[in-house]
Amino acid sequence: GATHFGPDIARFRVRGSGWGLVDTSGNVLLEPGYERIEKPIDGLARYSQNHIWGLLNIAGEVVAAPQFKTLKLAPSGVSWGQTTDGLWGAMARDGSWIIEPHYESAFLKLGSPVIVKKNGKTGLVRLDGTKILEPMFADIYRFNEGLAAYTADGEQWGLIDTLGQVVVE
Repeated sequence: GATHFGPDIARFRVRGSGWGLVDTSGNVLLEPGYERIEKPIDGLARYSQNHIWGLLNIAGEVVAAPQFKTLKLAPSGVSWGQTTDGLWGAMARDGSWIIEPHYESAFLKLGSPVIVKKNGKTGLVRLDGTKILEPMFADIYRFNEGLAAYTADGEQWGLIDTLGQVVVE
C-alpha cells in the first residue's frame, strides 16, 4: 500500500522488501528497503534501516544516513540525535551538525530548553542548538510553566528559569 508523504510524494511498501518513496508520475525516488519511513515534521522525516535512524527531506532525499539509535525532530527544523556510540548532538535541516555529538543525554520537551548532560553535569541548550547554560549542575528536572528544579550537589534543590537564571536557591 501507499500513504501520503509530502507534496506529490507517497510512501509505499513492498512486502518482504520494505518502504520506499514514489512521486505522482510513478518515478521511484527511494527504492524500497527501509524498515520505516515516517511522516514528515516541518519538512523532515525519520527513516530506519537495521534499527538505525536516518533523516529525509520531503523531496525524498537523504539528509543524514542512518547513524542514530534515537532521532527526535523539533518543529524548528533542528533534529536531535543519539548516535550509535551513545552521544547526543543537534543537526540542521541540511544534515550538518549544529552541535557535534558529545552530550551523554538530551531531554527534549517542546517549548522548553533541552536539558543536556556532559561529564556527569547538567546544563541547558535551546532547541536550535544555542547554549543557555554550560553543564554545571548535578541535575535539572523537567521544565513546568517556565521553571525547572535543579540541584548543584544532589541534596539541596532550587528553581531555574528557561534562561538558566536561578530563581530560587
